[in-house]
Amino acid sequence: MVINSAPISLPLSTANLSTETVRNETRLQERVPETKPTTENVKLKPSTEETSSSAQRSETRSADGSQAERNVQERGEQQQGQQNSEQRQSGDQSERQSRQEVREQREEQVEVQQLKARDREVRAHEAAHASVGGNLAGSPSYDFKRGPDGQRYAVGGEVPIDVAAVPGDPAATIRKMQQVRRAALAPRDPSSQDQAVAAQATAREAQARAELQEKRTQEQDNESAQTRFEGRLRKLGVIEQPENGDRVSVVA
Repeated sequence: MVINSAPISLPLSTANLSTETVRNETRLQERVPETKPTTENVKLKPSTEETSSSAQRSETRSADGSQAERNVQERGEQQQGQQNSEQRQSGDQSERQSRQEVREQREEQVEVQQLKARDREVRAHEAAHASVGGNLAGSPSYDFKRGPDGQRYAVGGEVPIDVAAVPGDPAATIRKMQQVRRAALAPRDPSSQDQAVAAQATAREAQARAELQEKRTQEQDNESAQTRFEGRLRKLGVIEQPENGDRVSVVA
């Protein structure tokens, strides 16, 4: 291989680089036409999507505001309704309480009137027993009840009465039992106890009458026996009848 070692000469430009560069730029500027700026006014108009999105946001804000107003209005109506309901309930409760008080007052008045009537009835009842019973009856005693007005009213009573037989005297027992029966039945409306006492007096009166009848029969029998005995003695001449009617016994 043959290698040429001769030097190679390269031509170099000795021109002024700065001057040439300026000239080239000047020529380029001369060849490029000058563009005049326009002063036309352009109205900007948003796109349809931007308009729709803005309208939706506006509608959303309007809907949110309307919903908030409705919520506030509904809460106000609920609160007002609750207040009205509470007022009605309070009014109804006051009215019920007032009616209850009036009803209780009427019931108390009726009870007092009933107690007064019962008191008069009881006192008259026991007074009749005591009046007719006389010395056989004791003082009346009463059972009392306190009424709503704080007063005490007689609601029951009794009168003790002696119903014992008179020993050895049926006639006196009969008179006593008759008085006991009249005393027991003296009130206008005798109670079951009054009727029981009257029945007891009637039974003892009947027993006394039987005893009295037996006594009289025995006396009559004794008198008849005495009369028959005296008749026999008269026939025998043991006794004689005086002119003045007095009988004189003579023992032979």
